[in-house]
Amino acid sequence: MNHSISQQAVTFLNDIFEQYHNTYHIRLKIENPGTPSATVSLDLESAEQMQKNPNLIAIPVGTGAVFFETQHTPFVQNLTIGYKATLTGGELEIDLPLLYGDQTALTLIERIRLLFQKEIQPALDAHRGHAIVKDLSPEGDLYIAFAGGCQGCSMASVTLKNIIDEKIRQHFPQVRNIIDSTNHAEGRQPYA
Repeated sequence: MNHSISQQAVTFLNDIFEQYHNTYHIRLKIENPGTPSATVSLDLESAEQMQKNPNLIAIPVGTGAVFFETQHTPFVQNLTIGYKATLTGGELEIDLPLLYGDQTALTLIERIRLLFQKEIQPALDAHRGHAIVKDLSPEGDLYIAFAGGCQGCSMASVTLKNIIDEKIRQHFPQVRNIIDSTNHAEGRQPYA
C-alpha cells in the first residue's frame, strides 16, 4: 500500500503520542467511501484496543501508528498526510485521492458538490457558514444558497466572487453563471 506522511506531520503526531505516553494512537475513520458524501477524520483511540482489533491495519508513524479498517484498504491507497501551520498552531491535512471512488462516473452537479465539500466548505467553516449547491440548469447556470453565518453576511458577495466563483471556473469552465439564490434577509446569525 502506498502512503506518504510528511516529516512535519510525523513530528506533530509524535508530539501527540508522547503527550499520551503512547497509550493512544490515531484512528483514520472513513464513512461512506466511494460516494460523493464520503468523509474522513482522525481520532485518538486507545492503542491497546486498536492493536488487538484484527479488523484494523496499522501504518507506523514515528513512535505510534495510524490505524484504519481493513475493508477501507482500496480507499486508503496513496494516502498522504501533511501538516499545515496555522495562526493557532497547526493541523494535519489528509488526502485520499480514491476516497470518493470513480469521479468520472459522477454527473456534473455531483462533481461540483464534491468540490464544494472538499475545497469550498472548509474555507466557510471558519465563519460558521455553509454554501449549498441547489441546482444546475441545462444552460449551465449554477444556483447556490448560503446558510449559517454566510446567510445575511455582508461579505457573502465577496465570498461568492473570490472563493466560490474562482474555484468553480478553475475546475468547471462549462458553468456559465453562478447565482446566489439565498434570502439573506432571513439570516439569523450572519458572521459580519
